[in-house]
Amino acid sequence: MSNSFSLRPFQKSALEALANSGLRHLICISATGSGKSLIYEEHARSTKCRMLLFTPLVALGRQQAARLQASGIPVRVGSATPSAGNWQVWILSPESLEHEATLAALENWKPEFLVVDECHCLWDWGEDFRPAFRKIPELPARLASLRKTLWLTATLPTRARQQLVELLKESGVVEEQGRFALPEQLSLSIRRVTIPNRPKHLLADLTRNQAAGIIFAGTRANAEKINLLTQAVGISSAHYHAGLSREERISLESLVRDRKLQLIVATSAFGMGMDFSHLSRVWLWQPPWSILELAQAVGRVGRSGKSGSATIFWDPWDFRSLVRTTRSSERRINELLLVREYLEGHQCRRRGLIQAMEDQAGNQESECARSEAPCDICRFLREDGNHGH
Repeated sequence: MSNSFSLRPFQKSALEALANSGLRHLICISATGSGKSLIYEEHARSTKCRMLLFTPLVALGRQQAARLQASGIPVRVGSATPSAGNWQVWILSPESLEHEATLAALENWKPEFLVVDECHCLWDWGEDFRPAFRKIPELPARLASLRKTLWLTATLPTRARQQLVELLKESGVVEEQGRFALPEQLSLSIRRVTIPNRPKHLLADLTRNQAAGIIFAGTRANAEKINLLTQAVGISSAHYHAGLSREERISLESLVRDRKLQLIVATSAFGMGMDFSHLSRVWLWQPPWSILELAQAVGRVGRSGKSGSATIFWDPWDFRSLVRTTRSSERRINELLLVREYLEGHQCRRRGLIQAMEDQAGNQESECARSEAPCDICRFLREDGNHGH
């Protein structure tokens, strides 16, 4: 393990688990920006195994390929059949599994190590948005060459983790490592603001602080409208969603990476797993449909130990439109109820989000109040206590 001296404890622990001949499946949960990708990079480099990597976003796949190639590992991206022996890593989208030609090519290529990055998408999107995700857990049973699988994410609720374990244990021993955590220097705030008043609140925030950030708009239409608003007041911004061409999205990703935009106004997938560590602020224009999506969005900032802030706008009226998107799915309705319960809560924002993700109850003590980046509730209580003295 050539780079073990520079690895963090959770990375070392994951690599040791992968080296255990009795283990077939490893689920590893660690905070956004903590360096989960180094686990599979180091395993591929040290073992020289053939690695099949599933990624949910084309943009993330491009970034992953660049990192691996910079390490001297030959990579193939996309569903075209790789030449036998020429590629150590093959990066695919879940949708490629819908084609028998890809499955046949995989059987011929004989991958030994399966990595599923951002594996929470199985739970978040697999039901109806992108059902191809549900085909990935079937691969260990279909591909006899697969000796190990690694499932990586920062956000996997307890119920989703239990479901994944049940799917995997049919084909081998499963180990779970880590749990949901928020970046230490991330300050959370929740504001109950009607939709007509949100532009005023957003522009006030932008006036107070010029740092770079993301606005998650919820819909493509909102992304475009909010971008026009920010541009109208002289802010360098752009909207980003799946309706843009591939060339437009690549160009915008470059502008963000090169720090030539102050704001990117996007739908929920932007930034997932990507290394944009200079982004320090995030706003959710409206509540997301699940606690998992909320945790993903706020975790896009405050990476690598840097300070960050996340603000969630909401109003009861938001949930009327969100309920229409559930298509009467009992699970999605329950997810929405959990989001609303969290937004209406009056306890520490960090503690409440962790409890919702980990399916916990109670009021265990939070370190938020004593941290350098307290949430709005803990900041208010601390200031109120100081004034009281």
